[in-house]
Amino acid sequence: VELRGRPRLDKLHRRVDGNADPANAFDAISYEKGQAVLATFEAFAGADRLRDALRAYLAEHEGGTATRADVVAAFAKAGGPELAAAFAGYLEHVGAPVVDVTVHCDHIELPSRDRLIVPVCVRTDRLARACLLVGEAASIPVAACPAWVWANAGAGYYTAAPAAAAPIAKLSPAERIAAGDDAAAAFARGELAPADALAELRRLADTRDVYARLGALAIARAIDPIVSDAQRPAWETWLAARFADRLARAALVERGGEVREPEQPADLELRDALLRL
Repeated sequence: VELRGRPRLDKLHRRVDGNADPANAFDAISYEKGQAVLATFEAFAGADRLRDALRAYLAEHEGGTATRADVVAAFAKAGGPELAAAFAGYLEHVGAPVVDVTVHCDHIELPSRDRLIVPVCVRTDRLARACLLVGEAASIPVAACPAWVWANAGAGYYTAAPAAAAPIAKLSPAERIAAGDDAAAAFARGELAPADALAELRRLADTRDVYARLGALAIARAIDPIVSDAQRPAWETWLAARFADRLARAALVERGGEVREPEQPADLELRDALLRL
């Protein structure tokens, strides 16, 4: 859940031209984005299948070297050539892939952008969970008009656009963060109007759920750079009101004046992110 946010914009595959390059590559791209991408493919292919394929890959290259092609071949063993092609595309893609979502009463269209193949899982009020590899043209049939659609069941490393307004109670903790991530990304791309971004921020923040509020902060961080000096006092007042309980002195400081340390990691992350903003 902590790694669900999508600020990691570089690609995973980077050239190694000198001895210093591997050491320089051990950064947030390698670890955080790498973990998020692996988790996405694990959720799609199945934990056992992907684990067995990666263990075989590591055993085969123990004490030696491996190339990009070697690790892609391991994914082919886990899920076939299409899964391997999808993983190869992720290695070269900057940022999170974008999947467009258009809902019809008999099907849901899910084309991906940038000619990428994306492992997508969808859930609706009428569909428990359906997963497929999505390319430039893809769809999932549904029996009747869904009341809501969540196009990132499992919180994979991709953005669903526009963000599907699934009830927050129907979302897992990671998916609540993803709802904010998707809205923030759509706003940054110019595909979500400011009023709609603020409405989604308020919907997530007013739940008082820590994970939904982490998603709300992703939207706030996307909006904040475009707030003018004249608008800033009103913006900060409005934003602080959404998190008033988390910013109250009693929530931040013990009676003796010591800083109150949240017990849960998500609460600590929310506190620190709020104070930074």
